[in-house]
This record gives sequence, C-alpha cells and structure tokens, in this order.
Amino acid sequence: AQGAAAEAPPPSSLVIYKQWHPAVSVLFADIVSFTTISKQVEPEAVMHMLHELFCHYDAQCTAQGVYKVETIGDCYMACTGLLVETDQHAEQLVQFGKSMLAAARK
Repeated sequence: AQGAAAEAPPPSSLVIYKQWHPAVSVLFADIVSFTTISKQVEPEAVMHMLHELFCHYDAQCTAQGVYKVETIGDCYMACTGLLVETDQHAEQLVQFGKSMLAAARK
C-alpha cells in the first residue's frame, strides 16, 4: 500500500553469522603500561616490539591449537573450542596465556 512503512526483513536475515558453540574460552591480552611505553619510545621501536611479540604469539597459536581472532592495537584476542570442540578448551587457553607471559618477559 502506498504510504505504508516498509516491512522489516525477517530476523534471520539480519544475522550475518550465527552458530552455536557449546564450550569456548576467549582470551583478551593487553600489554601493561603500553600507552606509557609508546609515549617514551620511538614509534618504529614500538611497532617492532609489537611485531616480534605478536609473531611469537601467532606461532604459539599454531603450535597449541589456539585460534587467533584478531589484534586491536596492543590487545591480542584468541580463543579455543571455536574451530575444534574440546573439553579442555579452558586449560588449553590457560597454557597459551602462560606461554604469552613467558614470551613477554623475554
């Protein structure tokens, strides 16, 4: 009818990605004092530090079966149980987190 409001699309068409995952663990890791560090160090050195650290994290993801979701600035986001279901998703991600801490201390 003329003048009538357009019908809203059905709710299912609004969801781009929807899949149930029964057991997933998610990790968000930030670098402590990153803002302070980045103000005191040349930008190239900051980028080099992030590149080296994130390359190590990426390699550990592959080695430990962890899925890297993304990096946002100095934040690293990863998860387990998403691509491969496992009852050990939490333990797996804790071990990954420990390897991240070890790498950051180097």
